[in-house]
Amino acid sequence: MGLQTVFRAVITGAPGSGKGTVSRRIAQSFGLKHLSSGDTLRAIIETKTGKTAPAQSSHSPLFQALFINNIDS
Repeated sequence: MGLQTVFRAVITGAPGSGKGTVSRRIAQSFGLKHLSSGDTLRAIIETKTGKTAPAQSSHSPLFQALFINNIDS
């Protein structure tokens, strides 16, 4: 059993600043997995409600706090 190197990066910036684009390019270049909290929240909303959430809604800290606190309700 060999040792594995773990790589974690957090890309931050304002909405529309290119975080997703940069993250996808890094993931593709190095064979990594790209995780997006906004994409995850929108998928959960669609699964639980059957409705598609607008992309901008997941950027709101208030939306995230309210939704995450009520996700298992």
